[in-house]
Amino acid sequence: MFLSTNGGNNWTFLALPFIAISDILVNGNDIFVGTTTNGVFLSQNGGPFDTINTGLTNLWTNNLTMKGSDLFVSTRGGVFRSVNYGSSWTMISGGAFSISYSIEIANDSSTLFVTADPGVWKSENNGALWTQISNGITMPYGNCMSINGYTLFYGSSTVLFISYDRGNTWTSVGLNVGGFKYMKRKEM
Repeated sequence: MFLSTNGGNNWTFLALPFIAISDILVNGNDIFVGTTTNGVFLSQNGGPFDTINTGLTNLWTNNLTMKGSDLFVSTRGGVFRSVNYGSSWTMISGGAFSISYSIEIANDSSTLFVTADPGVWKSENNGALWTQISNGITMPYGNCMSINGYTLFYGSSTVLFISYDRGNTWTSVGLNVGGFKYMKRKEM
């Protein structure tokens, strides 16, 4: 993993050689790194990367996100939440779904959205209760999601879907491609 502080003109090697990185989350001077084999790592204030996997039952992480001071990670074993900056994790997906690919938080911070096997799920109470919201999704095994206001985007293995009502209904936008793996929202 490398870091640039001058727009990509120079790069500094940070660490984590030979580990497949699935996601990076930056919070101030702290860097959280999700991996596909070794769980989650944290570097605080430029220090070394330490594993923070206590409570994770599956170390294949897909996506990291933060809501206030709470951390969320989607894994091949479900969704986990940390209320102590990654010192420990608690599964919050229960039996609703097992494999989760992407977790996103609504712009108003009230709702969690997850792409999982199968379809899209939402929780309006930090993961205590999950509801499947896949009405109109014809390809239920998706890899990624992005949110812009009340509009949600969901990438399945071959089709892009859009919802203008926070996931209540979905429509294919007709973009049939070889598959979506990542989709990120950039703050402007």
